[in-house]
Amino acid sequence: MAAVVALLATSAARAASITIVAVGASNTSGFYVATEQAYPAQLEAMLRAKGVNARVINAGRPFDVTAGMLARI
Repeated sequence: MAAVVALLATSAARAASITIVAVGASNTSGFYVATEQAYPAQLEAMLRAKGVNARVINAGRPFDVTAGMLARI
């Protein structure tokens, strides 16, 4: 996640508004943790702290499998 933040914290990325869709299963959705503790929310907070106008959409679904993820994108 730190590499993504470093890459997107460049001046070009900070100048634009970006949207990231986090696709995954329980670890993405934040199963068993509060919404703000799931990694998509943490990624958005880290990017905003670096001055990147980012929105991270949490498209994670608990207990999902690769076929389900592919069907949604």
